[in-house]
Amino acid sequence: MFKQKTLAVTATRENFAGTKTKLINNDLQNQDKDKDKMEKVKKIIEIRRRLKITNADIAKWFGFRNAKSYSSSTAKKRIDNGIIELYNKMQEIADK
Repeated sequence: MFKQKTLAVTATRENFAGTKTKLINNDLQNQDKDKDKMEKVKKIIEIRRRLKITNADIAKWFGFRNAKSYSSSTAKKRIDNGIIELYNKMQEIADK
């Protein structure tokens, strides 16, 4: 009977080690995602400063009622990503 308990404890330790490894890997993946998000935020801020674009401008261009509705919109991330991609493409063309 003592051997069975030892096997159970060993199995539990192995499961814990695997779980701990998964948690560490997930944490590293989340850190990478957070870095990507921060880079995009920095990029959109830089673009908006360089081109003097306000939330009111973007709201007007994309049909929002006002700047506040744009700022709280679920589409804000997609629009910001689109602006970044458009800006990058325009710079690419300008560099040719």
